[in-house]
Amino acid sequence: MAYSLDKCSFYTNPFKDVYYFDTHNKAFSVWGTYANKIGKSMELVTFDSHADTRTAGALYICKNTDDGVICKDNPEWKYFLSMFNLKINNFNFEDAFRFMLQIGNDEQIKAAYDLGYFNSLNIFTRYEECIWEGFEREDQIEGYNISYYLVHEYESDADALEKICQSAAPVALDIDLDFFVEPFDFESLLGKYIKKLIKKATVITIATEPEYFESCKKEEYEDFKNEDALTILLDVIDSCRRNV
Repeated sequence: MAYSLDKCSFYTNPFKDVYYFDTHNKAFSVWGTYANKIGKSMELVTFDSHADTRTAGALYICKNTDDGVICKDNPEWKYFLSMFNLKINNFNFEDAFRFMLQIGNDEQIKAAYDLGYFNSLNIFTRYEECIWEGFEREDQIEGYNISYYLVHEYESDADALEKICQSAAPVALDIDLDFFVEPFDFESLLGKYIKKLIKKATVITIATEPEYFESCKKEEYEDFKNEDALTILLDVIDSCRRNV
């Protein structure tokens, strides 16, 4: 198979396991690997311009599911899941990869939660509609332990980040580069918390998403390239290693 854990884009760093990919749904296989490795669910902390919390299977598998119906209760979805070994303690990376190819690149988070890779979801986003349209309440009614935070309200969310940093739960730190719309965002938006999360994280996944990155960044930073953002972030991760 062309894709396996050891063939993921992996940043060599003795301090922390860091994987990066061109599309966000590829993180799913890594999350499953690490949840299986430690034998329990993790807490997800993700930073993304978009919420990426579409119901798993809604885009391709549960095409006949009416709006408002939980896809995981759809017979087609249940049959689809039965074809893969994805659960903790019965996990196969190749199955996870084949499964990932059949879901949208905004369905990986809820799919991972449904399979037990996560028991808590913390979504830091620029996507204001997720607040206006009541995503959090709807998702919580469906049984997800999830919280949404808007980036421009970051200061009010500092307590939430501090609580995550102080908790004993294992954390998967997930970052989509399109979250950073200008070069200064790495420090101005996240400050000390991103470094605390890097040090705490069991695993770090990074979605480079070049097209979304270009569409999200501010026009005045035309020369700020996708690879520049990745380099800055990896340097931040490396600086945490040096300061351990």
